[in-house]
Parts: sequence; structure tokens; C-alpha cells
Amino acid sequence: MSLVFNQGAINRILFTLHFQKELPIVAHQKLMEMTGEEVMNLEQVTEFFKKIDNGEFRLEEEVKEKPQVTLVQVLNVPDFVEQYLDIDTRLCLRKTCTTIRKIVNEKRLHIGCLNREIFWN
Repeated sequence: MSLVFNQGAINRILFTLHFQKELPIVAHQKLMEMTGEEVMNLEQVTEFFKKIDNGEFRLEEEVKEKPQVTLVQVLNVPDFVEQYLDIDTRLCLRKTCTTIRKIVNEKRLHIGCLNREIFWN
């Protein structure tokens, strides 16, 4: 079973070889060894190396940034959620930050069932 390399993987292989200061002809040979076939000819590899040298190709451009989660998004929780918080969870949440402490303190704790054990000596 032969491996299939997409263009992104080939670009990263060539970028790595360029970073290792390989010549285009050596990079072309190593690329053929890795893929088992000629996926790019020597001229294409040379052109790709020129793009890297000119700054036209960079790996950072392909990395997608994750959206940042803000405190407003975290605190935008429906009002019914606090019904499901037990005492231990409330105490843990209070320790995270003053804003969450204020929110937890404002919400009343509803206890569905309260058991009390009494021990006599």
C-alpha cells in the first residue's frame, strides 16, 4: 500500500529540507525517496525554494488562529444552571475569580433534601 501525500505535506517536507540548508537537487532526491515517486520535478522544487527565500511561502500563514474565549462568553451562562450546582462546586467556583464569586454569591442555593445525622453519647 503506497502512501498518498497531499500538497501541504509535500510543502512542509520541502520547507524542512530548505531549513536544513539542503540544495534543491538534494531536496528533490530526498523527496523522491520519501514519497516513492516524483511528485514534483527539480524545476518545481527550485521554484519552491525561491519562494521560501523571497518570503512568499511561510508555514505561519497556514496555521489557523483559535478564537479567543472572553470572560463575557464564559459568564454568559443561563440562569437555570446554578440550580445544578452543589455546595462543593459553588465553593470551587468562588475561588476562581472575584467576578464569578459575586455571581455565585448572588444566586440563592436551593436544597431539595437536607439530611441531618445526630449522634448521642
